[in-house]
Amino acid sequence: MYSNILSEIKTKEEANTLSEEIDLLRSSLYEGNDQSKSGGNAESFSQTLSSNIRKNISKAISEDLKQSTVSLEQFLDDLQKTIENLPVLTLTLAFEPTGETAIKITNWTSNNLGDKVIIDFDFDKRIVGGAIISYQGQYRDFSLKKAITKSFETNNEEYWKIVMEDR
Repeated sequence: MYSNILSEIKTKEEANTLSEEIDLLRSSLYEGNDQSKSGGNAESFSQTLSSNIRKNISKAISEDLKQSTVSLEQFLDDLQKTIENLPVLTLTLAFEPTGETAIKITNWTSNNLGDKVIIDFDFDKRIVGGAIISYQGQYRDFSLKKAITKSFETNNEEYWKIVMEDR
């Protein structure tokens, strides 16, 4: 029902922006006095959709609305619930990815986990490199910090011997 809209959101940030846009559209339904039985003021809704919503989202909403049989209000409520229930993959990186890198990561996620997974990018320079991934209750630490710490814990005596030899 929301395939066009959901294909436009890949990250948690985009999902949050879409939620704000849905709230704006929902508010537009109650502007003015022309509230029909179909769920609000369709004219104000159309005006808000065309002027206050990102173009790609506006187009996707319009396309998905053509396939919908519910009221505008119900459509927006159900869309909001759908977005809130999307699975989230949290990806912690030591750097903020460029647009190109973020696109590569989101494309990989779509190809391997499905289009309906959104990524929540988190940044923590303390992990040095690599990534920490959390998804559906699973947590994996592939950070360089973890690898270095483990190496020091495992080989501590050897490192001390090397340090002491140089003295």
